[in-house]
Amino acid sequence: MSMKKLAVACALACGTLAAGAAQAYDVDLFLSGASAVQSNFVAQLPNLMVPGYVTACDNASSNCAGFFAVKGQFKSAAPVPAALQGKTVRITYRTRGGSVWGVDPVATAAKIQWMDMDSATAGACTAAPAGYTFGVNQLCAPTGNDDGTANSYGPARIPDLGVSDVEPKMFKGINLEYDTGAHAYRTALSSTDLGGLTNFPAFQNAFALPMTNVIPASMFVDKGTLLGLLSTSTPKMHDWSGVANAPLTALNPGAGTSNGTNKPVVVCRRVQGSGTQATTNYFVNNFGCSGSAYSTPARMADSAGFDATGIYVANTVTSTAANPIIIDPTYGYTVVENPGSGDVRSCLTAAQNGTNWAFKGDDNNYYQVTFSGAATGTTNAYSNGDTTINAPFGAVGVLSYDSAGKESGWHFHDLNGVLTANAAAIDASGRPATSTAKYAVAAMIEGPWEFFSEESMQYRNGSNGKPALVDVAAGAPTYAGSLSTGPVKTLSDTIIKVVGDPAYINTNLGIAALPTNYVPTGNVTTNKVAKGTKFGDTCKPKVDQYKPQFWN
Repeated sequence: MSMKKLAVACALACGTLAAGAAQAYDVDLFLSGASAVQSNFVAQLPNLMVPGYVTACDNASSNCAGFFAVKGQFKSAAPVPAALQGKTVRITYRTRGGSVWGVDPVATAAKIQWMDMDSATAGACTAAPAGYTFGVNQLCAPTGNDDGTANSYGPARIPDLGVSDVEPKMFKGINLEYDTGAHAYRTALSSTDLGGLTNFPAFQNAFALPMTNVIPASMFVDKGTLLGLLSTSTPKMHDWSGVANAPLTALNPGAGTSNGTNKPVVVCRRVQGSGTQATTNYFVNNFGCSGSAYSTPARMADSAGFDATGIYVANTVTSTAANPIIIDPTYGYTVVENPGSGDVRSCLTAAQNGTNWAFKGDDNNYYQVTFSGAATGTTNAYSNGDTTINAPFGAVGVLSYDSAGKESGWHFHDLNGVLTANAAAIDASGRPATSTAKYAVAAMIEGPWEFFSEESMQYRNGSNGKPALVDVAAGAPTYAGSLSTGPVKTLSDTIIKVVGDPAYINTNLGIAALPTNYVPTGNVTTNKVAKGTKFGDTCKPKVDQYKPQFWN
């Protein structure tokens, strides 16, 4: 082993260099966007990396909801391509803000916040507690700011590779993220900027309907019910007495007492700019492919108990962690806009268990949803809207099946009875005990599960005047704002291939390879390749490339 490799290997394995000492890597890549690739990417690290690699999550969110990073050495064997074998590597993966952060800053080569797991600033990284998500070794402070400026931990950085739940053209209108600097929602990318991206459909990703466990799994839910629960247009479905299939005894245990017959619906959705939300907006609300003919998704400010403390002023930051904006679900219909998928899971768990859910929104305001019936940690006096309505709340969320196996107080619900009707024909032995993920991905592969996206991964091609993603020659200068080194394009192409290769796909995560890239093999239980595809275009109907074995 060369002295360089030996030094880096020691630094990675021993972790005893001076705190924050600068590291040099053969390859240093920044990936940004949707969280859908995260679990499968982390699961592949043992296949790609020499044992002893170091991992980190950000310390600003729970369960790696904002950033993940890994550093170590690639193996000298497949699936690592020859050009990368034996190379030292650092990969930083931002999921904070969701899919749009894998589109806009990639296309425009804009510097955004990342996480430097080798920051030289004292206190930037600390040891992660035992048993932390993904078994990470470190928790690190986010680095830089989304407006391109540096923070106390270092400079912002331009992402190399983006990932989004839907293709870049879908990020417009109600799918655009909030700009905290301008205090307004961003404008859509121009056709020129979009042309500067080369995007690749990576795999199919099954989405579903998570619901708190107070809602029986047997309750029939169809697309029309979803529209009523998630939209502003059908207020009769904003409490569970207005949902035709709702078992009122389970959802309204106080029926017959004061106000107990109108237990409100709670929605744990994602923020604008999230690919999960964009997929839901398309499938449920018909947004993105039909001009203005769509139903408006409900927003957090539509909550009956929003702004109970009176401190909220639109488009300004007026709250603090100690004095958050209160959203009281006992007042009625409640919508919570969560920054990450992990936050949606936490929101659902809190709604079921009756614990308060506090988070920082995409507008930089702090919020607390008082599922317990009382605000905690606030400096303002507070009283409940209606104390006869209490947990468990009937809550519905938006998630993809990459959250399978993480259910706590909630479950993935059937849609249109597809899974219930066909469960007996799918080998249940491969299904996680607490999840419908195995059934859903089989149904997506064979046809009847319509709630899915085709994950998109993209990088710059240089046609819009921004620097194309290229392998950086040793010693060559990088363009301003890029901290990437080495064969970053080769690594990007490798990641795109690995996350969509049926040899490495975990079907329990609700994903499947594309039939344009691979041939289906095996039966409905073991096959990992979809039979049909939209060819990476959300607005196109799915076209079967192979005859379904199971459903007709």
